[in-house]
Amino acid sequence: MDEKKYFKIGEVCKIADIKPHILRYWEREIRDIRPERSLKNQRLYSKSSLEKIIEIKKLLDSGYRLEVVKKNFSKNRLEEDKVILFLQEVKRNLQKIRNLLE
Repeated sequence: MDEKKYFKIGEVCKIADIKPHILRYWEREIRDIRPERSLKNQRLYSKSSLEKIIEIKKLLDSGYRLEVVKKNFSKNRLEEDKVILFLQEVKRNLQKIRNLLE
């Protein structure tokens, strides 16, 4: 059986046990969970976004405030961005070396 690639807002809310207006609020506050849109402008959440939403729900249920959760997600995103920039630089340097060897 194929694994679903995208989930509609109702499915996500049911899985994560949250209300749609809460999820829409989180979308505005945490950029990592912003959904894609279908041709009919329906929200479509990736499996990765769904996992992040579930993680946010667990953190909030554990007593963390949304501001703390938001900062944690932003910090993780900054670290990922730094790694991506580093890998892009490595790739450029490897391409230079390859050109020298040719």
